[in-house]
Amino acid sequence: MELNKFIGENTKQVEKAFGFTHYFETKDFLGEEQDHRTIVEAFFKFVKGDMIVVKTYDGIIKEFFKMGLDEIKKNLLLLADDKGLFYDNDLCISYGFLGDNFFAYLLPNILMFSAKEDNMECIVKILNGYGLKYFEPRKISICYEDS
Repeated sequence: MELNKFIGENTKQVEKAFGFTHYFETKDFLGEEQDHRTIVEAFFKFVKGDMIVVKTYDGIIKEFFKMGLDEIKKNLLLLADDKGLFYDNDLCISYGFLGDNFFAYLLPNILMFSAKEDNMECIVKILNGYGLKYFEPRKISICYEDS
């Protein structure tokens, strides 16, 4: 799929084009944050194959670029210390990660994830195995009717 056509669009358009129907995010407890390293490890246990990095500004896609999985993982781990390529002082700038079967944002101590239902079940099992807490996945396809 030609991704550049989504530049200037909301990330919801990418989720819709890939047919992702379910969404969840990990719970972020004030004062009791979940371990960022554990979230990154769980995410990479799910990832099979390459990912595309998606740079966004306030949810609007600005750029797509390739980066090796090891480099992505290294920089995601640095993010917990406000370092690395995915850290920016401008809180409107975020980096998402697009695979063939998911779209995700990883912020310090938080994973936001969308996929089709069968892939959602797979990552939920992984999260449970790591003891991570999350809000129950919800169907998001209804949201696409407005976009």
